[in-house]
Amino acid sequence: MISTFINDQAAYTPMENMWFKLHDVWHIQKRNTCWNFKSNKLDFHMLFIPIGGLGHVSINGHNYGLRSGFIVVCRAGQEVRAEAAVQDEDGIYIVCFESGFAVLETANDQPDRSESLFPFSGDIDFTPSHADLALCDTMARCWHSKNKMERLRSQAAFHELLYSIMQSRLLKNVKGWNKELVAAKAFMERHYEQAIDIEQLAGSMQVSSRHFRRLFKDTYGISAMDYINELRMNKAKQLMEKGCMPIEEIARQTGYNNESHFRRMFRKQVGIPPALYLKNRQMKVAAYNWSNLGQLLPLHIIPQAAPMDQYWTDHYRRKYGADVTVPLGHRYDFNREALSRFGPDCIIGIDAYVTPEEQERLGQIARTFFVPWLTGSWRDHLRLIAEFLDRGREAEAWLDKYDDKAGLVSDKVNRLIRQDDLLTIMIDRKGCYRWVNRREDPAALPFAPRRIDQLPSDFIRMTADELQDWEAGRILILLSEDVMSRVTWHELQQTQHWKNLKAVRGQRVHIVTIGPWFEYTAYNHGMILDQIMGICGHVLP
Repeated sequence: MISTFINDQAAYTPMENMWFKLHDVWHIQKRNTCWNFKSNKLDFHMLFIPIGGLGHVSINGHNYGLRSGFIVVCRAGQEVRAEAAVQDEDGIYIVCFESGFAVLETANDQPDRSESLFPFSGDIDFTPSHADLALCDTMARCWHSKNKMERLRSQAAFHELLYSIMQSRLLKNVKGWNKELVAAKAFMERHYEQAIDIEQLAGSMQVSSRHFRRLFKDTYGISAMDYINELRMNKAKQLMEKGCMPIEEIARQTGYNNESHFRRMFRKQVGIPPALYLKNRQMKVAAYNWSNLGQLLPLHIIPQAAPMDQYWTDHYRRKYGADVTVPLGHRYDFNREALSRFGPDCIIGIDAYVTPEEQERLGQIARTFFVPWLTGSWRDHLRLIAEFLDRGREAEAWLDKYDDKAGLVSDKVNRLIRQDDLLTIMIDRKGCYRWVNRREDPAALPFAPRRIDQLPSDFIRMTADELQDWEAGRILILLSEDVMSRVTWHELQQTQHWKNLKAVRGQRVHIVTIGPWFEYTAYNHGMILDQIMGICGHVLP
């Protein structure tokens, strides 16, 4: 994602008549701890400056990563949720500030207050200079001083830093590709029903098509063609919901040459044929907890109510966000009100995440089923939900397909073990673990173990210096997607033990994302197998 930014210098003119005031500043420095923040409606602007840390910030349901080379700005009035972890002593600076318009002499001088009080929101390409880092340090240090003059100095440092950020952003908009990429993306959104020529879009920016594709994916987190297909599918779903248009006409209006091509693309993007999609939409299902999405999708059910505001739901939001017409949140009263208006046929939740009292209240809205999260396997969870929804046949068909694919993957992984002495390491929020096939079962797979309470015995904890005992020719990293796991992975990569490994020197390290440590669902297991299939297909003859 890129920030919503005013790309014209003239847009800064009203800021001459504005004031900015530092409200608070924190410097998070304690390593290996996770910092969380939630606000349904910010009373002030917030600025996240990750110097030595990682994390995610959700702004009105859109997620932005905290990483080196970028800062994140949140505007007053926005719904914000943030999670961050510190990697080194430089830490993360979190700045809260207010802004407003000064009172001018005449009414004619007054700016248009319909404009936002701040010119951008979201993630911003900004690498602090040494001078900027000094300003951050001065601002944080002096703000917490009891000396009033020191606090005034903190305000001055804040204004200097704010100017540096705005000036850097303005120069990059003039010199960089942001304006052209925004225009290209807007063109796709207006003309997705036409045959869009990537070569032509790249030519308008005077770059090669390969460079354009890389810029687009690096900026928006999705390839240009996948974005076009998502636009087409979202429009197709809207037309199908109306129920008065044949599939052939829907295909034509969404940019596909013929009906068969449309059906193939629909199944590839959505996972089920158009007819089954429409049939399943007749059942109004609410997924109360976000993990329920991964339990319902294998049953060909796309819930119409679900939580979509966490960074780990990015994949679900991109593919199914248009289907979720009732977004749920983290407050019981908000969710009850939203579900009461929606009137679902049923509500699926997870018992460990909803209190018994709230489960009873939800039962007054619709029939409910709460998955016993701490007992049974992901297969058991899938079958239990399938039984509740009368989808047992769909569950068994999905599991049979999964087992067939798992057999193929197992064969390929065993070939890699024999060919390259493959070493499999899982990076979790608590450390690094080496997988050992204790059962010596050739069909055993290390992927997506249950991590809710404790790891199975097949995973042995190891330190960075123990890695040197393994001369693996290839390494497979199973990487959890939560913030603390990413910090663990970053710290491992900085060690000399890691850099000296044969596989690392030979650039034969492959990463498989296995979801946050608490995702334990059928759909996630299927996605992991797909990643492994892709890696094996690339490296095996």
